[in-house]
Amino acid sequence: MEVAQYRFTWDNESYTYPSLIYPLIDKIEAFRRRKWKTKQELTIWLPFDTVDDVEFQDFVVEKSNYYKILKEQGYNVIASHIATGQDFFDFEPENFDLIISNPPFKNKKAFFERALIFKKPFALVGPASWLNDSGSYDVFSNIKLQLFMSRSRPTFFRNWKIVWKVTSFKAIYFCFDFLEQDIDWFLLDKSLDE
Repeated sequence: MEVAQYRFTWDNESYTYPSLIYPLIDKIEAFRRRKWKTKQELTIWLPFDTVDDVEFQDFVVEKSNYYKILKEQGYNVIASHIATGQDFFDFEPENFDLIISNPPFKNKKAFFERALIFKKPFALVGPASWLNDSGSYDVFSNIKLQLFMSRSRPTFFRNWKIVWKVTSFKAIYFCFDFLEQDIDWFLLDKSLDE
């Protein structure tokens, strides 16, 4: 697969609220126990996330809620982002067990194809409507796709204002080799976002 660096634009950089991240903790814990690792031994790569606010192309990329929450939970976390010079299509950490993040929704197919190249478990956010697209079939037809879904629609934000209170699409986690069952559900607790 030949892919150029992804193009960073302000309208392709949306941030994830805690209500969409906390439900992953139980799933990460179950995954960690299956791998017989301690929290410190399990390395989670966040390929679209920063550890601090970063200025990039006249834009401020905000510190990742994924990074903040997973570090607070005691996990070994590697964050990378194009704004820090680590493009997902070129960069690979030396060692990691699991990929978790909210990739840009534009050019989804290329991001998921790249994630599968690593042959590592992942949980990546994407629009549920993508399941109706031939691109998802092309990417996932030869693997055992897993889905982690909420009953309600999550909210995403940008650093300059709330972009939408309720998204116009249902966002879910597309997973590979991560969940104990292939389809699982969770409830969003919007009080975590306040």
